[in-house]
Parts: sequence; C-alpha cells; structure tokens
Amino acid sequence: MTCSRRVAPVLILTALLAWPGCRKSRPAEERAPGGEVAAPVDPAATPTDPEVEDDSDGEDDEVSDRRGRGDGRERPRDRNPLGDIGYVDFDEDEDSADADKEGVVIHDPALASPGYTLYTSMPFATARLIDAEGAVVKEWSEPQSKEWSRAELDADGNLLIVGIDPREKDAEADTPNAFGYLMRMTWEGDVIWKKTLATHHDADITPDGYIVSLDDCVRSVPDFGPDVLIRDNHVIRLTLDGEKVDQRSLYDVFTSNPELVTVELPKKVFKEGGAKIDIFHANSVEWMRFPELVPRHEIYGLDNVIVSSRLQDTTVIFNWTTGKLLWAWGRGQTEGQHEATVLANGNILIFDNGMRRKWSRVIELDPLTNKIVWEYKGDPPDSFYSAARGTSEPLPNGNVLVGLSNSGAGVEVTRDGKVVWRFLNPDRNEDGKRAVIRLRRYSVDFIKAILERHRTE
Repeated sequence: MTCSRRVAPVLILTALLAWPGCRKSRPAEERAPGGEVAAPVDPAATPTDPEVEDDSDGEDDEVSDRRGRGDGRERPRDRNPLGDIGYVDFDEDEDSADADKEGVVIHDPALASPGYTLYTSMPFATARLIDAEGAVVKEWSEPQSKEWSRAELDADGNLLIVGIDPREKDAEADTPNAFGYLMRMTWEGDVIWKKTLATHHDADITPDGYIVSLDDCVRSVPDFGPDVLIRDNHVIRLTLDGEKVDQRSLYDVFTSNPELVTVELPKKVFKEGGAKIDIFHANSVEWMRFPELVPRHEIYGLDNVIVSSRLQDTTVIFNWTTGKLLWAWGRGQTEGQHEATVLANGNILIFDNGMRRKWSRVIELDPLTNKIVWEYKGDPPDSFYSAARGTSEPLPNGNVLVGLSNSGAGVEVTRDGKVVWRFLNPDRNEDGKRAVIRLRRYSVDFIKAILERHRTE
C-alpha cells in the first residue's frame, strides 16, 4: 500500500485492528540497573487516544505576531494545535519557586557525570551547547523555522536537526508535519543541506553511517473502509548527504505479527473536510548498536530498529531487512511514552509520560522478561511530569539525564534518586513562560576533540 495525497470524505468509524505488538551512540561503560520495582499491569488500560488531524481547523501556522526577546530575535506565540494531547511550546504551570531562576541551578560535581549538555530550545529553533555550570560554548539557530524538535552533534561538530518550517498561507498539507525537515549544519552554523521530508520528532545516526528518522504519510487502509484515511508513520533511512535510501511503514510492521499486540481505533465522529486518523504518532527511533548483545536474543540483531509509538502506549523492535515485528511492550504499563533506547546491558530505558495518571517516570525494562528493574519518579509523583515529549539518557557513571520537556527543565538523577544537576531554560515568551526543551549529554573528551579540531582548521 502506498501513501495517498488524496483527501477523501470521512465517517464514523469503530474498528479493531490486530497488529503486532531515544538514545543515540552510547558509551560502552553504561552501568547495570538498580533494584527491581514492582509494576502491576492494568488489564483495563487502553492506548492513549489516537489523534484525529483536521487540516481545516483554521489554525494559522505562520510565524507571525512575534515580539522581541531582548536580543533582537522574535518570540513565537504560545499557540499549538496539538495542545489537547499535551503538546505546548511553553510551560503552562511553572512552579513559583522557579519563576526567577534560569540556567544551571543545581550542580553536585562529586556526583554528576562530567560533560557538556546540548539543549534544544524548541519553539525558538535554537540549540546551545553548555558546560556543567551552564556557560554557553556554542549556539546554533534558524529564526525562520517554526520549531526544532531535536538536535544531535556528530564527532566532526556538525549538527543534525529535526525541524519544521512555518506553514505558508493557503499551502496544502496532508499532515501537521508536511513541512518537517532534516538539516545538517556545520560547527560554525552554516547549512550543509536541508531536506523537506515530512520528518518529525527524532533522528539517529546508525553505526554504519546512515541517518534514520520518522516521517508522516497519509494512506487509505481497505480494512477500515474505502474512504478512511490514516496517518501512517515511516522509518526512513538516508545517507549522510540527506539522500533517501529506503523506508519501512509502521502500519506494515505492526501488522506483520498480529500475535504480539492489538490496537483499537478511536470511536469518534470525524469532522467533514479531510480528517486523518493518527494511530501511531511515533516519537523516537534508534538503530541497534551493541554486537556483544547479539548472541543473547534476536531482538538485539544489528539490523533491528526500536521505535516508540505514543498513541499505542507501545515500544516495538523490528527487523529492518524483513520488516517483521520481533518484540512489543507497554500496553497497560506506559502512557504516551517517549525516548526508548537500548542500553549496553540489554535493558531498555523509557521516559513514561503518564498522560492519564498525570505524573511521569523514567523506567528501565528487561525486554527478555518484560520486568521493570528500575524507575525514577517524583516525590510527590505529580512534581515530576511532562504530558508530552520528554527525554531520558543513560550517563557513563550510571546516572540518568532527564528532560522534563514541557517544563523547560532538565535534571540528572542518581540511581538512588538524588538530583545532582538541574537546568532551567532561560528562553521565555513575551508572557514570561519558559520554552520547552530536549537535552543530550556529551563527554568532556568528545567535545574537547571537536573544539581542538576547529581551533586548528
């Protein structure tokens, strides 16, 4: 089945589909998990409600009505059509104790993992590399973009960016990500290439030198009726020059092994005018990269990919060559999760947003037993919450770096739950609301090598 750009009539649909049921390059010295944590399954749990996109909703996606930040740049408006499922551009519920704080507000050098942090200030389409105390080492930006979802550095100091451009008036768009792009910039901030590919959320550089990312595509599914359109997600593979090589449809992957998981489509009355059912909303993708794990189980094969599907509360692993689903987990355990990444010990780290329970946690799962072996949550639980987005990254000393994206905050926690580093995004809109972020930590040696390379060029 190929993607369709045709807008068809919509209808009331209730159907049941049977289907099978990050982060980037990680240092080899990642540690094993802490003690086991009980996590009961709720058999009555249902997936996060799939989103229905309606391109006729009148939302104006142009970059307009912006005001100064005090540094000559403009501020985006605090308006987002995806707010109903937790997507906001600015913190809506900031703790009053943090109102006058910004930058690094906690740092315990004895317990924090040394390194530099790259944070993406999403609605300002800006990425900054900071040291442990918050001093800015490097900054990249593209003011004309609507948003940068994520930015990643490579060993040469080039930046890989997942972004989206503003939608021009009267421009046709099949999905909210129609103007999504991938871009590579040099250390100095020059654009190497930029490709509009309807990409969104995430990108990963594979061990064999490709880029994998996620895109959106509208397609019809005969099982649901001739006039029903869904938003399928693809995992796409590109060269480092941005040329698309191949892709895998998540709909095809999920239906390749119907014994693993099933999904119920939404029971909603769709508006007339071109609604598409978003049943996946994939939000992270990562290629397997640990050869030493391969003998343990087929899920660790070096031709496998791990993807998080927010709207199915499910994380999956599939084989790229065959397209077959090999493993799936999450239903009744996670709620709208993000950032699934395989650790060096074979476990999987996940940021579990907890959209229905209204508090978040970071969990480490043994995928061979499907047991949660470690978790971090707030005290009280609702003090640690990001309804959407969110990042979690294992660090060399065993700590975990967490992005509470919707709060514009990042924290580093030890395995026994102590916060040893905390950062608050200094970027705010004209109403004083803090911009949402994603974070990534790089070792001191990694950044020093880049700095030295560029000093001698």
